[in-house]
Amino acid sequence: MSRGSTSLHGLNADRGLPLPAKPLYFLLNRLNNLFPMSRLDPGLAIRPFTPSPERLGAAVPETVISPARVLTHLYWQGLPWPEIQRELGGIRVLDVGCGRADYAAPLLDWSGGRIERYLGVDAETHPEWDVLLRDRGPFAFARGDASEISRHLAPETSIILSSSALEHVDRDLGFFEQVRDHAARCGDGPCCSSTSCLPAPACACFCSMASASTRRARFQRRPGSSPTGPTPPSFSWGARPASGTTSGTSPVPS
Repeated sequence: MSRGSTSLHGLNADRGLPLPAKPLYFLLNRLNNLFPMSRLDPGLAIRPFTPSPERLGAAVPETVISPARVLTHLYWQGLPWPEIQRELGGIRVLDVGCGRADYAAPLLDWSGGRIERYLGVDAETHPEWDVLLRDRGPFAFARGDASEISRHLAPETSIILSSSALEHVDRDLGFFEQVRDHAARCGDGPCCSSTSCLPAPACACFCSMASASTRRARFQRRPGSSPTGPTPPSFSWGARPASGTTSGTSPVPS
């Protein structure tokens, strides 16, 4: 494992690779992906998120997007936003690797207008940011690096999300360490949850729920682990499934 990374290597195709390094890149990634469940925290629980065919059909827009993105949309749409608002005391979002901020306006809509603040951070600025800023919604944007995300983690941040972005971060462990430190500073105050939606084999989508508060630890640990912490939240971070389907969420460790 390369230092500060969950990967076995430090090659990053985002910056371009010389020809001799390209086959090595594919080989190392193949080896890296042979054991996707290795080195996981024992408190990690992964459950399938399986929307009904009807929900899937209704969610696919005319413009084709990836299956993982469709599943991510359905996940956010199905969350119990009123309960989340009551639990967090206010929904203030940090979107890491937001790109064009494709989730800014939809999150505001899906939550029923409950987003008090949305801060999108990306390595590059995007013209779409200006359009959203002119709408005078609860939006703000900043250029920044995920490896230094603590600069953008305001104390009142209650939800940290990242969709199909963390695979571009060289030192992803450093990112999660900063999220953990933010959680420790939260104490028994507003809870914080980090959701990372990543493409997976067979076009599945894993939504990794990283608990960032001791108040969530007991609720989110799998049976048989050693739970600690006070009162669990009164809702599930798994999106509500349609009738006859399987719900899912992957809460990860505190």
